[in-house]
Amino acid sequence: QNGVLFVNADDPVLTEAAQKRNIKCLTYGENHGELRGVLEYLDPYVHLSWRYENYESPQINTQMVGKYNFYNYLAAIAFGDIFHVSEEAINRGIASYMPENNRSQVKKTERNTLILDCYNANPTSMLSALESFHLLESNQKLVILGDMLELGKETAREHANIAKKIKELNVRCITIGQHFFELDTTAIEQKFLTKEDAILYLKQTKISDQYILLKGSRGIGLEELETYL
Repeated sequence: QNGVLFVNADDPVLTEAAQKRNIKCLTYGENHGELRGVLEYLDPYVHLSWRYENYESPQINTQMVGKYNFYNYLAAIAFGDIFHVSEEAINRGIASYMPENNRSQVKKTERNTLILDCYNANPTSMLSALESFHLLESNQKLVILGDMLELGKETAREHANIAKKIKELNVRCITIGQHFFELDTTAIEQKFLTKEDAILYLKQTKISDQYILLKGSRGIGLEELETYL
């Protein structure tokens, strides 16, 4: 009561819902909102700037990946402002934050650069991760996806939607898990029923010189592939 609702103004569903309620809002976004952000580029880390009221920030170089985290940063900036954190402290805070627990982590192995986003997965986050990975300026890219678990009766349809997006983005893809394995699609380069089958393949092929996105539900355990990449 008497609080503030933070709304991603680039999301029409959230914007419409917020307008139906007589609640004070602080809106943020890339294309709409009071607080505006600019996604300068991905390499794969997010590089951004922002402006609010009379303030315009310099470019901020973060240590997280993905356009979805660009919006998380804008939300964090909005929270900082409402709690009267200085602009300089906000910028330092988002530049210095380092993710853990396989949440949007970047790790370099002897052969590849890994983007570990395998703590959790749902249809929205997986589509967002794929679209963001597509923006990465490199021709040497590979996606390794694990099944999305606990989707109930929507399981087959949502995995098919992911395969459709893979084909649309024309990205090389390996999948692990029964739900992807059962799809009738040419979009997926290699399908493995189990993680152990995938490990055998990776031991033999020794993939190298790639940016590799690993995204899947926690129960698949994609982080265990790191040793073989």
